[in-house]
Amino acid sequence: MSAKILIVDDSLYMRTVIKDALESARFEVVGQASNGETAIDLALELEPDLITLDNILPDMIGTDILKTYKEEELSSKVVMVSAVGQQSVIDQANEIGCDDYIVKPFTPEQLVEKVKAVLLPLFLLLTPMVFSYYIYLAQSYSTNENDTINTLIIQPNVDPY
Repeated sequence: MSAKILIVDDSLYMRTVIKDALESARFEVVGQASNGETAIDLALELEPDLITLDNILPDMIGTDILKTYKEEELSSKVVMVSAVGQQSVIDQANEIGCDDYIVKPFTPEQLVEKVKAVLLPLFLLLTPMVFSYYIYLAQSYSTNENDTINTLIIQPNVDPY
C-alpha cells in the first residue's frame, strides 16, 4: 500500500525535485501538472491521497485551485509548496483548507517530513488488523519508540497479506 501523490508546479525542475524526494521515501507519484487547469482535471480524475500544490502557476493562483478542490469535495490532502512565504498568504491557504505549507527553498527531507505528517491520519484509519501488522513491522525494525512511527510511515509499500 502506498500513498498516491499528485505534484502541481509550473517548474519542471521543482516537479523533478519533489518527485525524486517522494519516490525515494516510497510514495507513488501518480501524476504531474504544470498549470491550474490540468491540476484540477488530474486531481478529480486520479483522486490522489495528497497533492503538492504550488501557489503561483501560469494560469491560476494555488489558493483558487484549492478552493475548487474544496468545492468539488475532493478528499485529497494538500500541501502548498511555494516561494510565497508571507504569513498572510499562508494564513489564507490554511483558512481555505490547506493541510500544510512549505516555503521554497526546502530540503527533500523537509518535504518528506511534511508529507508524512499530513498523511499520518490516513494510515491510522487502516483496519485494526492491517494497522496492527504495520505496528508489528515498525516495532521489529525500531531501536526506540521514536523510530516506530518513522518506520511505520516509511514502509508504505509493505503488503500485509
